[in-house]
Amino acid sequence: MTWEVTNITGEMYATTIKPMLAAHPQVPVKRVSFIYTPKSPDQSALLAGKDKRNAQYRATSGRASQRAHNEAEATAATAAAEAKGAALVDFSVLITATAVLEPDTDTTDTLSEMLAAVDTLAPQVRFQHRLIYSHQAAAFLQTLCLGLNANRQPSTPRFIREGL
Repeated sequence: MTWEVTNITGEMYATTIKPMLAAHPQVPVKRVSFIYTPKSPDQSALLAGKDKRNAQYRATSGRASQRAHNEAEATAATAAAEAKGAALVDFSVLITATAVLEPDTDTTDTLSEMLAAVDTLAPQVRFQHRLIYSHQAAAFLQTLCLGLNANRQPSTPRFIREGL
């Protein structure tokens, strides 16, 4: 089973992610993959500026929440770091758990325990996540450290693209 992290709530530190990386009795084999792609300098500048403007608008419009003010401060800090030469990075986190099934065990119970274990660990490390259904095989391959980059893999076979 593979999950994708859809959002990270709060700040991340090395100790924050430790529970997800540690061994767990209900998850015999687990891989946590961080996949990142740096943005070009021009894309970084455009995105940092856009994010800063949007966050400032939300923080100053009407009855803005404390979260909106915090986001405005964070995006201002990001824009300042980008102006000093830091690049923005697109990243994703994939979590793959593999069950070891014994011949005489109930598969449903084993998978349910594994699913519950990851669903319990994710909020502890500030991950909002969802189970991947339709692209499970491709997501699983991304977690195998094979050097695959899904953004660079063509979705249409070459012989079809050449025939168009």
